[in-house]
Formats: sequence, structure tokens, C-alpha cells
Amino acid sequence: MDSAEKVERDLDKDNDFSILKVKGGQNKVKFINDITTEIGINKNLEVVEQKTLTEERVKNINVEYKKVFGGRTKKDIELDSDYNKKQFVATLLKNVLGKDFLKKKKVRKGKKTETEVSINIEKVENMRKIYDLGRNKKLVGAVLAEVPEEIRDIKRKTNTLIRQK
Repeated sequence: MDSAEKVERDLDKDNDFSILKVKGGQNKVKFINDITTEIGINKNLEVVEQKTLTEERVKNINVEYKKVFGGRTKKDIELDSDYNKKQFVATLLKNVLGKDFLKKKKVRKGKKTETEVSINIEKVENMRKIYDLGRNKKLVGAVLAEVPEEIRDIKRKTNTLIRQK
């Protein structure tokens, strides 16, 4: 039994099942992890293995995608080339993370122009630093040490003015 049939069976079994549970963030991330390992793409959007999928499996991925992400597209997903696989995973990541986490660059290959998509490492590192700040108070001092003194003075002055009012 493939995963598309499993999702359908679970939905049919539970009549008062909320569709929001299927379209939740955890299911989207799980779907992305499963698909990337199945089609041979790593987390940096690089092709690691050359894997071919059967037409039946591509149809099942289509059904799963539409159920989890609520896709209203009429055309089916094509996973026949590495370029199409990377574009599909980039679409999934854009849906979950937002467009700021991806970098796009147009590249000319022969007579065609293709869009290369990559992860914006700077944005990921900034988000990781913010996450670490919330988790570890020792890092707050280290990050504040990187902030120029002029900016810290401006912040102190504005806080003082706000307190006086």
C-alpha cells in the first residue's frame, strides 16, 4: 500500500476528521523529507542520486501533494528530469519556509534559459542565530558585542525617552 492510499484510507475512516490536520506544518515537512529522499535530492537542493520513478508513483505523489499542500493546479507534476525534481522541491520549500529562504538565478543552457534554485544560507544562519538566542542566554552577550556602540547608545536613549513619558 502506498502512502497516497494510506492518506485516503485514514481520511475515509474518520468522518469528522479536520482537513486542517492534513494540511498542517508537520505533515508538510514530513512530506518534503519523504519526497527528497525518494527522488535523491539533499537538503541543499543538490541531486545526490539518479533515481527514476514509475508513472504510478508520480501519480501517487501528485495525489499526496494535492492533499497535503492543497494544490489547485490542473496540470500534473513532472519528475522526469533533475531540473523538474529540483523545481518541485523548491516549490515545496517555498510553500513552507517562504520565498526569502530560496535564491533564484537564471542560467542559459544552450538555447534555453533555466532557473537555478539554491538555499539562501545567510537567511538560514540568521534564523539559526535568532533561535539560539532564545534558547541560550549566554549568546545574547556575544551578539550584543557585535552590535556597534552607536546603535546601542541610540537604543538606550530611546528607551529612556519612552520611560520618561
